[in-house]
Amino acid sequence: MLRRILISLAIVALLGLIAAAATPIVLGWTDPPVHGRTAAEKALAEARASKARDWAPELLRRAETTMRLNQSAELMESHRLLPLRDYRVLHVGFGRAEQEARAAIAEADRRAADSEKIASKQLEQAAAAIASAQDVLEAAGRQTDLRSRLARARLLYDEARHRYDDGDYPFARDRAALAEAAASGVIERTTAMMERYVDADEVARWHRWIDETIKWSKRTGEPAIVVSKDDHHVTLYESGREVRTWPADIGTNNMTDKSRSGDSATPEGRYKVTSKRNVGQTAYYKALMLDYPNQEDRKRFDELRRKGQIPKGVGPGSLIEIHGEGGRAQDWTRGCVAVSNDHMDQLFARVRVGTPVTIVGGRGVGGVFSKIVRDHANREDVSDDTAFD
Repeated sequence: MLRRILISLAIVALLGLIAAAATPIVLGWTDPPVHGRTAAEKALAEARASKARDWAPELLRRAETTMRLNQSAELMESHRLLPLRDYRVLHVGFGRAEQEARAAIAEADRRAADSEKIASKQLEQAAAAIASAQDVLEAAGRQTDLRSRLARARLLYDEARHRYDDGDYPFARDRAALAEAAASGVIERTTAMMERYVDADEVARWHRWIDETIKWSKRTGEPAIVVSKDDHHVTLYESGREVRTWPADIGTNNMTDKSRSGDSATPEGRYKVTSKRNVGQTAYYKALMLDYPNQEDRKRFDELRRKGQIPKGVGPGSLIEIHGEGGRAQDWTRGCVAVSNDHMDQLFARVRVGTPVTIVGGRGVGGVFSKIVRDHANREDVSDDTAFD
């Protein structure tokens, strides 16, 4: 009887052991996570081949670490006896590795797209700044240093554009920002030099000169000439009335008043026609010779020389005239005022030796330089308001 009981218990125990050993197998706990591992490996390969290596390296490393840990755990689990193997955690682990790889790809795409937008915007701003600087320099005449700076801005922009096309958006953004800064610096420097054309004291002085010239013409009934460097105009008055206005070209150093020989600046002051030179008597068609330097010019020259602003051996300059062969819509002379030959014929016929010629910077508004300065100031105001808001 006891023997039967013991045999029965042994059979029950054996059946229990068999059931316990069979349960993990039946439930699939011992099945290797082949599908999950394959899916994770595929996702990781895609992540490595995508932008994730550059744009989301920390997320890619996390996915790679998760993958390695699961691979190591799977290898250890495979060395256990079949009934003792349990891959349930690894099924989840490989799923996590796949998710992390996919997340790295998505995040890399998002970051790259955001960076591309930023770089594209910076390129647009740089291009706009370069175009504005070019427009300003077109009016600025001879400014070798500033033109070199603008050339540098263009090189930076071209490099940025090339790297943008290659997909290196951070580098492109940084280079474009440098290009914008260089171009903006050109604008700032140039407009600062042009500010004298809107300076209240200077403009008031020029207006006084113009008014006195017109009043003289009205009082005497004689012709008088007013040259506005800002407007690039030569205006003829007779008996105080404006008779004709012609476009004019001035010196290449067009943003300053003449101070010495060789500076290629057109002088500002009140002069007179000292002689009329006809065709063949001057290098530029016909010419009205002016009495530059007059007493005021020499006084200013001596003052600048005392201050050390005039090099030794340099004089105040001479041979300033209104002559033909102008009408080029650019400032090209060495300090003279140039009009087209047709306009020179008209002017030449209506003035005489002794005719007053008043050369001013401008009237403070409406001219080439004053407009640039005021437009720039308005843009700065709008930018400041936007930043404040």
